Parts: sequence; C-alpha cells; structure tokens
Amino acid sequence: MYEIIRTKKADRDLEAIADYIAKDNPYKALSFVQEMLDNFHNIFAMFPLASIKYEKYHCHTYKNYLLFYKVNKEKKIIHIMHIVHSAQYTVYKNFSK
Repeated sequence: MYEIIRTKKADRDLEAIADYIAKDNPYKALSFVQEMLDNFHNIFAMFPLASIKYEKYHCHTYKNYLLFYKVNKEKKIIHIMHIVHSAQYTVYKNFSK
C-alpha cells in the first residue's frame, strides 16, 4: 500500500475549492473535499498507476476536478501536487513546466 502525501499547494487548492463551494452551500463544502480525497485514497493507495499519465504527472479526475500527482515507486509514496477545476486546465499546463 502506498502512503499519500499532499503538498502545501494541494492543501491550498483544497481550501480554495471548499471556500468556493461554501459560497453556495457551506455544509457541502467540507463533505465534497472529503469525498474527493476518499475517492483518491480508495483507488490509488492500492493502484497508484491506474490513471492517465500527463508529462511528469499522473492525473485523476473526480467529478469536475483534476488531481495531479507523482508516484515514487521505490518509497511507495504518492505526492498530490495540484488540484484544479477542469475549466482551469490551462492553469495546470503552466504548473507542469
């Protein structure tokens, strides 16, 4: 099983997502973020390469969000690097360089 670690950037992304959702539904904000993380953990703790590889990152989709992560096979660690709404995909292109 792989250990999953979020970067500070990914934590800030999650906070921004929760803040955005909270504008319309404060109760849904935290549960949505937790659902997204649970979905990622349930799949990738066991199967870290079960996603699309894009340049130097793997990409997992959850609803309208893209989770970009790196896998260290030797240490069995996954680093969640960045999380963006799919409409912000061009932001990722700049992030990946």
